[in-house]
Amino acid sequence: MQPWDTYWSNNSQGDCFSLDGKSKLSQVLFDYWCEYFQHKGQGVRVLDLACGNGFVGKCAIHSATNLLAIGADNVLDIGQTEFQVESNNSRLKILTGIDIGQLKFAENEFDFIVSQFGLEYSDFASVIKTTVKQLKTNGEMNFILHNSGSELCQQSQTEVTLLNYLIDEISIFEKIAELNEKNGQKANNTLSDITEEVTNKGLLLVGNNKALFWGVFSHIKELIDKFLSSNKVRIEEVNFIEQHYRTHRDRLQQQLSVAMDQNKLAQLVKIIDGCGMQDITQCVFKHEESGLIGWQVKANKKCRGKNKD
Repeated sequence: MQPWDTYWSNNSQGDCFSLDGKSKLSQVLFDYWCEYFQHKGQGVRVLDLACGNGFVGKCAIHSATNLLAIGADNVLDIGQTEFQVESNNSRLKILTGIDIGQLKFAENEFDFIVSQFGLEYSDFASVIKTTVKQLKTNGEMNFILHNSGSELCQQSQTEVTLLNYLIDEISIFEKIAELNEKNGQKANNTLSDITEEVTNKGLLLVGNNKALFWGVFSHIKELIDKFLSSNKVRIEEVNFIEQHYRTHRDRLQQQLSVAMDQNKLAQLVKIIDGCGMQDITQCVFKHEESGLIGWQVKANKKCRGKNKD
């Protein structure tokens, strides 16, 4: 999970879609979770699995009175880990460096166990078996999961294709480093030609989606512009930005590898059913403007006696 460690350690204000938390998808999911928790009563306890920097928990504490949300994630550094809304006396505490399959909470501790694009990164058979015991009778699980056919995964695949081209095929960072040693007008001309070539090819790879292309290429473009204006950049800066791009690609590849198709979803539902949960529902999670976002799986713990070890 190293790519996610790096991502969250540099993203205390955003979410798993953006660094500022202001993307359209962020707003869709913010509205969804706020409405969800508004109708759950006072004094409930929520466990958020693989919580990142607490997106779902933050929605919860702004939406209900006397709510306690506990987030757990194996990331080591997310900055702030405790939040409180004084107007409704609700709190969020995030536990870091925690394997969500090894949580040690008491039985019947939580009214709700939730996860947003996190459960699927884990050994979810172990996680479900453990956390079902920590869910109160009549408690509910509510998971939003990556759908392999979602708009989000399709964009991630497009970004990976572009990143593979930039990093491996065109070897943009190696070229900048090589030209950095040569300097002079010839080096500048060569880099300008490379920039034009990469822009033309890159736009083709992303279906002429200019916003997506420049969103990916922007840091490289800044590095190139700096080189062109001063005839030299520090090799440490080149290496740092290259590592940023490689880590971003690794994160997207992980996301794509855990995204659930119908077969993976069926496996998850079978595990939930095998742990004694009832009223299991599964559906695609869609939004009119954002399209297909993911899967949603809900289940209730109607009767403790039906839980299976």
